[in-house]
Amino acid sequence: MHQIGVVGLSYRHVGVDEVARFALPKAELGERLPVLRDLLRASEILYVGTCNRVEVLFATSDGSPAGDSRRDVFRALTGRDPQPGEATRILRAWTGEAAVEHLFLVACGLDSAQAGEQEIAVQLRGAWEAARSAQASGPVLDRLVGEALGMASRVHRLEAGVRAFARRSCCRPSGPAPRGETRNGRTRGRFADDEALRHGAAPRRSTASHRESHAAGG
Repeated sequence: MHQIGVVGLSYRHVGVDEVARFALPKAELGERLPVLRDLLRASEILYVGTCNRVEVLFATSDGSPAGDSRRDVFRALTGRDPQPGEATRILRAWTGEAAVEHLFLVACGLDSAQAGEQEIAVQLRGAWEAARSAQASGPVLDRLVGEALGMASRVHRLEAGVRAFARRSCCRPSGPAPRGETRNGRTRGRFADDEALRHGAAPRRSTASHRESHAAGG
């Protein structure tokens, strides 16, 4: 996966207004994605834009290791050349395994303002569909994004199961059973008698019955 690269910015590093400055209108994605792909000299590209983040995921055209493409992405998204140090200050870049890891974290909602939220997975799927419609995505990104969304689905199912288990656990009684009762509602004396019968011993008599027998015999 050394040919994979990600360049973007999010609420973690800049303000929402700065994110909006790099956003592409949805209506223009069909014609802008191929241009962006060519500017990055990539074979495949995918653009994700939300109110909290803008990210460009790409794969190099010749399979060579992805490099730092922040200046190119800055120019492509804003329409101007960055000032010295401006692109590296505003944008973040990941390449190779770090880029793949970042994509999976984003897809699972673990890089979101509300950890674990599921809306970003929906937005990522929409970005993927837009890239495929524009013929800007290909087998490398199709496989990668598909696996990221599959992982997100498994994480969300696991989270739902944990929450359901927590709710059931909160409803269960805690602490020792009331005196004279077991957890299934049977009295401890009855349980002891059953145990005695299974082992061939005579069941014990209650204190009241013992007093009555003693009085009758006395």
